[in-house]
Amino acid sequence: MQVQELQNKLMEAITTDEWNRLKHGDSSLIISSFNRDVLLSMKNAPVENFEIDIKSVYNLKEALQRYLDIYMADCPIGHKWIIIACIYLTFVQKRPMHPQQATHWKCIATSEKTKYVCPCKDTGTNSVCSYCVCHSDTNSHVLFDEN
Repeated sequence: MQVQELQNKLMEAITTDEWNRLKHGDSSLIISSFNRDVLLSMKNAPVENFEIDIKSVYNLKEALQRYLDIYMADCPIGHKWIIIACIYLTFVQKRPMHPQQATHWKCIATSEKTKYVCPCKDTGTNSVCSYCVCHSDTNSHVLFDEN
């Protein structure tokens, strides 16, 4: 699947009424300000078109749903926003799924690409983190050494 097609499908998962409610900050949507901003930016963000593995997208969706069913069982209405935002960030924008303040990930810009390093990265295979673009920061002291 092309990434533009994925972005279109993610945007289509949000109704016109929901888009309007997101835009106007409707608090009944049960969405964090971070995810609201991510979703609103999705409408106008330029997309570099490339092929993505749709099976990985579905696997992330299922992993997020399992996680949310455990840790946000009391608020299933909010799951939709987290899942759409995480899939968008991971596969379309290639950015971390969490705001920087939540996990304190660091961004390393090189001439070739941007690399994200996260101190909270759980490298277990059953972890949602395994889908995140962040790398583990086990060597972050070396990456950020000024010498």
